[in-house]
Formats: sequence, structure tokens, C-alpha cells
Amino acid sequence: MYKIKSLDNSLKMKHLLILFIIALTIRLLFSFYLQQFYFGDFVWKYGDGTSFLNPILNYMEHGIYMGDMFVEDSKYFRVPVYPGFLGLVYFVFGPENYDYAIAFIQSVLDSCSAVLVYLIIFKITQSFRMAIISGFIYATYPFIILWNPISYTEVVYMFILWVLIYVSTSQSCSLKKTFLQGALVGILVLTKQTLGLTLLIPMIIILLGSIQKKSIKQKIILLSVLFFGFVSVLTPWVIRNYIQSGKVIVLMGDTPGLRIYGKDFQSFEKFVQLFNENITPIMNDVVTHGKTKLEKHQKFVDKHQMQIQDAMQLAHECGPSFVQRRVTTYEGKAPYVGCEEEVILAFDQLTELFWQEVPMAEALETRIDAVNKIYSKSDIVNKNLSFSKTDFIKILLFKYRVLLLILGLIGIFLLIYKNTNRNFAIAVLITVMAAYGYFSLIIVHVEMRYLLMPDLLITIFASIPLVYILNKIKTKRSNLNK
Repeated sequence: MYKIKSLDNSLKMKHLLILFIIALTIRLLFSFYLQQFYFGDFVWKYGDGTSFLNPILNYMEHGIYMGDMFVEDSKYFRVPVYPGFLGLVYFVFGPENYDYAIAFIQSVLDSCSAVLVYLIIFKITQSFRMAIISGFIYATYPFIILWNPISYTEVVYMFILWVLIYVSTSQSCSLKKTFLQGALVGILVLTKQTLGLTLLIPMIIILLGSIQKKSIKQKIILLSVLFFGFVSVLTPWVIRNYIQSGKVIVLMGDTPGLRIYGKDFQSFEKFVQLFNENITPIMNDVVTHGKTKLEKHQKFVDKHQMQIQDAMQLAHECGPSFVQRRVTTYEGKAPYVGCEEEVILAFDQLTELFWQEVPMAEALETRIDAVNKIYSKSDIVNKNLSFSKTDFIKILLFKYRVLLLILGLIGIFLLIYKNTNRNFAIAVLITVMAAYGYFSLIIVHVEMRYLLMPDLLITIFASIPLVYILNKIKTKRSNLNK
């Protein structure tokens, strides 16, 4: 019996090693060669990605954790886990090797995530085939691979999330394990603020725990310990923010602390999202030309055409966030002040008029579009990407994403139906739906990287229906051959 168990463990380790090597090979190949065909060049920093490293560099140089030395809110928006990770790599490898080191380390970390996915599915199903297929799906999933070489949070927070999921699949509910879950969620929040939604997973598992004597009391204790673990990680950050500002700041200040995302931009965004869930083209038009065409809610647009165009022109001419987008560099210079208050007032008035005049069913159209986009997204926002011109490959990859989502949802429902880790499956399903709801109804502007967390939480279960189907076919063939 001991030899059999030892052989099984040896075989399992061999499979894990092979999975890790496959995942790492793919990621290193993409990071150091293939990414040039996706992005049209080698890209190590993307969008506002440099704002993750700046707080650490300013801390090293000026003794203060602050992304922009002229913007007060930049002390609070970039929560410290990922900037700390980047700072450590920068310190160890130096600026000349920094980009390559990040790409390599994140590739290794994400390959470990593929192994964790294998372990999670095996732990839930006790099926080697399901586990290895899920691990392979993650190892080859294109929308996580593309972030491996780039200084963005996705790879790191997904690794921490898989650790949380692995811990959450345990049947035991010890105080130590519960505290660890809370602490892991705290670390996730200090990596990316929206990941606070993952607290739902351990909470729901505890609440759905088996009914027994003193179960309500035990659940209260476990929830308290979970919350204590969560708060214990967040508290030093909140205290630091209070010392800096005199206010209780957990996730961010009044703004993200980026010059191009000031209060004037927030007011503009709130208004424009009523017309299109993808505001990027509209924003680019206003930044460049001071005008744009709003194609929905035509009755409202026609009635307030002059007021809308005046607001757009005002934003273009002196809105700080919009002017800053036309500035090539502002290092060492104070932010442009401009007419921020006037821009805010102009767009806030338009937003208020919209909700007064447009029927609710019509007003929520962009939110409905955002929900539809979650399940039918087949395009990318950045048209400068070389990849965006390759329609066939692009469509194929997005169809693959939707197929995995469908299979993953079926897998979750199979777990619930067969009462296999039902509480865990329900917790994941509710968390995923909450995340999709938050991004489509609150954030509205849905990008693929925003959807990565809920997408992957679903797709790792895609192997379950696949193996069920294969087993059914095998059984049917076996019966026919008898």
C-alpha cells in the first residue's frame, strides 16, 4: 500500500513538473519573442503602468511613498503590495535589467499559478484528468499570458488568488485557516482594490457550512476571525494614510492621484458612460478636437446639443485632466490647474439633466451593453495593437474565451448538482456574478484585464464537463463492444 501511494505521489510530481515547464516555456517565449507580434513591438510598460513603480522610487529618493510629488492623492491610490514587489526587483536587478527581470519573475510566478490550478481542481474532484486539463487551460490561456512581461498587477494578484482558493477548498474550518484566508484577502486588496470582492468566497463557505449544534455561534466566531485576519493586514496601511492625511483612507483619496484622471475627468466619465460603455474614443476626440458625437439617446442630445458641445470644448481647452493628456512630459513640473471646477459643474449639470429627462429603461442601456460585453466581447480597445488588425486570430481567441466560460459555468453547476464541494462552488459562482455586476454596472467601461479574475475563476472548471463527456463516450463505446 505504501509503495502504491509513493508511486502515485511520484507520478503526480512528474505531472506537476511537466505542467510547470510547459507553462513557463510558453510565457518566456511570449515575453521575450512572440509579444512583438501582438503589440507590434516589445512592450514592458503599458498605459499608466509606470505609476506602480513611481511611489517606490519616490520613497527611495525622497522618503515618501507618493506616485506624483505634486499630487496629494497619489499617496493613496497605488496600494503597496505590487509597487513593493516592483521596488524589490528594481533594487536587486537595477534599472537596466528591471524590465527583463519582471518579465522572467512574473512568468515563473504565473507558471506556479498553473500548478496551483491543477492542485485546486484535483483537491475538489479527485480526478487527475480534470486537474491536468484545467492546469493546461490556464497554462495556455492567452489573456493571462499577455500580461506576463508587463509591469501590471494581473499576474501577481492571480497567484495570490489561487493561494486563497487552494486554502478555501480545505474541508476543515480551523481558526488558523480562517485567519489566513482573511489575511490573503487583505493582501489582495492591497494589490488591487477591487479584489475585496474575493472576501465573499470564505464568507459564503462559512455561512453555508453544515448545520450542527452551536453552528450559529461557530459561524460567528469564524466570520470574526476571518474579518480580523482581513483587518490586521489592512490596518497598517490605513494608519499610515491617516497619519499622512488626517482622514480614514482605505482604497483611494478623492481621485486616483493621476494627473490625467482628476475630478474633471471623473465628472466627464460619469456623463459619457451614459452614452457608451467604451468611453475611450469619445475621450480621445475631446482631448484632440474638443468635440465628439454622442450616438445614443438622440432626443436628449439634440435638446442639449449646445450645452454638451460647450462642456466638451471647455474640457479640451482648460480641463486639467484633458490638457495633461496632450503634454508629452511633466516630470518635475507642477500640474496644470486650468478650469477644473467649471468642467466639473458643466458635466455634473448634464448628468443631472439626463437622469431627470431620460426614462430609466432607456437610461440603463449602456449598463446592459456592458453586461452583454462580458459574455460576447470580441474586440479590444487599443487599435494601435498589431494584434487588433488580425481579425481572424482575434475573433478565434475571443470565441475560445466564451466557450471556456460556458464550459466553466456548466462545471460549477455540475459540482453543485452532484454535491461535490457544493459550498465552495456556490461561493465562487456568487463571487463571479458580483464581480461581473460591479464591472458592468458600476465601472461600466469594461476591459479584458478587469474581467480576468472572474473569467479565470470560471474557466478552471471547464475541464469538468469535458471529462464527463469523454467518460460518457468511453462508457458508450465499451457497452457497444460487449
